[in-house]
Amino acid sequence: MNNPYSTKSRRKTPWDQSSCRTATQEFIRTESLDHYNQKHRSLRDTNEADLLNSFELTSCRLCGSTRIKKDGFDRNGVRVYYCNECRHKFSVTTGTIFQDHKIPITEWIEYERNLFQHESLTADSWNNKNSFTTAKYWFKKTCLLLTDYAEDVVVRDHVYEDETFVTVRREDLILKENGQKLRGLSPNQICIAFVTDDEGHVYGTILGSGQPSQKKIYEGLRNHIKPGSDFSHDSDTSHAKLIRELRLVSHAYNSKELKKLDDKDNPLYQINQVHNRFQKLLRAHSGFMREDLNDYLSLFLFMENGPENKLEKVEILLNLSFQKCGILKYRQLFPHE
Repeated sequence: MNNPYSTKSRRKTPWDQSSCRTATQEFIRTESLDHYNQKHRSLRDTNEADLLNSFELTSCRLCGSTRIKKDGFDRNGVRVYYCNECRHKFSVTTGTIFQDHKIPITEWIEYERNLFQHESLTADSWNNKNSFTTAKYWFKKTCLLLTDYAEDVVVRDHVYEDETFVTVRREDLILKENGQKLRGLSPNQICIAFVTDDEGHVYGTILGSGQPSQKKIYEGLRNHIKPGSDFSHDSDTSHAKLIRELRLVSHAYNSKELKKLDDKDNPLYQINQVHNRFQKLLRAHSGFMREDLNDYLSLFLFMENGPENKLEKVEILLNLSFQKCGILKYRQLFPHE
């Protein structure tokens, strides 16, 4: 079975195997390879070793024992440790998303900045001279770091809530017997509930397909809203259990009436803007697989919460990558490559 993500290397040119290239072909090939090499410096040509060696380890990355000692450096100048318990060597990248990495972390930093600017994976792969599978691989690694990032987010005081929907891919649509699409909030619509507050904190959760129930909304949001808060929402009855159990002060608005208002007069303007930004992220990655929707939601919540500066966000991710163990091997994601 062919891999749907398979792409050719950005390093290759049509004339690599030719023994009699024209002057024009040689010029284009040389310039292309020079640009590729600028984008793909070796690990030794960066100051990556200084960064990695700044993280002092006190326990074994493999077994957790504290009976470890420093044991020289690898060929890239990265500190190596030896464990007297399990008798294995390891480094700060062992057991992390950077284990056995071949592309410098400096390039990963640029990738993350592009991701935060809503650049698509395809565009990033072209700009950084990487294959699309590399861009997809890094995306999945990033989301691995962000799996639980927003679990501590709690909105409070004046809270705004609403649901948005994402349509399943065309090939997964459930149609009527006559071939027409189902109307309304059908199983073809994936529901995502978002909450935000006046401080700009944002939380969201996928509730499943179609119209959400009171139980789903309550279970999805109950740990992320401070009890007793003011709660602005539309007048849908699916919010009743959440309001009752958390003792929220309900401010319900008729959806049809809200559509007639200007943004500045809309009491649900804040949550509508959250929806707009989330849909903007999804549009930047049009054609994304719906099974990856939770990954895009995790990325979005990281972008919405915390520092606004993109480099500060990169700093958080980089520190997380050496604190949080979790390996995703390339062959796990692309077994047919």
